Amino acid sequence: MYDIKTIKVALKLLKKYDYKFIKVSRELGIRINTLRLWRKKELNNLPLVNNKRNKPSKWSNEHKKKLLDYYFNHGENLMIVFRKFGEPSYSTIKRWVRLDKRYKQKHFVKEYNINISEKVIIRLMREENLIVYVPVSKKKYSSYEGEISPEVQNIVARDFSSTRPHEKTLTDISEFGLYDGKVYLTPLIDCYNGLPITWTIGKSPNSNLTNTMLEQAKLIIGDKPTIIHSDRGFHYRIPSWIERMESYGFIRSMSKKGCSPDNSMCEGFFGTIKNEFFYSKDWSKTKCDDFIVELDKYLYWFKNKRIKNKLLILESN
Repeated sequence: MYDIKTIKVALKLLKKYDYKFIKVSRELGIRINTLRLWRKKELNNLPLVNNKRNKPSKWSNEHKKKLLDYYFNHGENLMIVFRKFGEPSYSTIKRWVRLDKRYKQKHFVKEYNINISEKVIIRLMREENLIVYVPVSKKKYSSYEGEISPEVQNIVARDFSSTRPHEKTLTDISEFGLYDGKVYLTPLIDCYNGLPITWTIGKSPNSNLTNTMLEQAKLIIGDKPTIIHSDRGFHYRIPSWIERMESYGFIRSMSKKGCSPDNSMCEGFFGTIKNEFFYSKDWSKTKCDDFIVELDKYLYWFKNKRIKNKLLILESN
């Protein structure tokens, strides 16, 4: 980097030697291209030395304005502006933003260390009709929509013992997740021996699933005054279920809201099935239709062939 004195001396020698660049280059030891550049600047009235103060900017005012407008209209994020335009450098964009009038107006409190009373800010907001947006927190989702039918007494009251078949029964719905969908099972469990009296399996947990199970139970149980205990799901509170229960002469019993221990024997039945049948095998490539067939076979085996200590004790008695 040559200083201004050396450049002026070189230009005087060029004028003295009638602009013979080779002779001046040999005398001063300066490259010919450098001498030609200085002579070109002299002819075009350009500054001989480019420092930070007189260095011409290669970015036009239009480009600068476009970039700054994009910054203030798109969240005031320097990285977004840099990725959008790709040039100039991140530090140059930051310097332009700090020098812009809009930035100074917005950050005048920090720039000039001015303290403003909260009451003054409130008054100014009222005069300008400015309202602070406060997002309302969303309520946690709940499928419970309130009581859709009169409350039913919990007759079983966690007493799952029974002295004769079909005296007390339990029902609920459980799901099995597969790669192409879900399968739902609703059985009717006899508290006398813990075995399913009947069951239905389907791909949707609708009212048809539970109503079909109840119709099959009527064919097996007959006209006995059987207690059927369930949770407070909508399947057991809709008119179609209530009408069938009354017409068949069955007695309704329901758990308390959100109290799974009130139907723990049925939950235990589902746990046994899933541990023995579902979790112990790989169902990743099994379709829902094939799974329904296998589950139905297992439940038939569970009811008729599976050895259970409670049944052996009942038979001995």
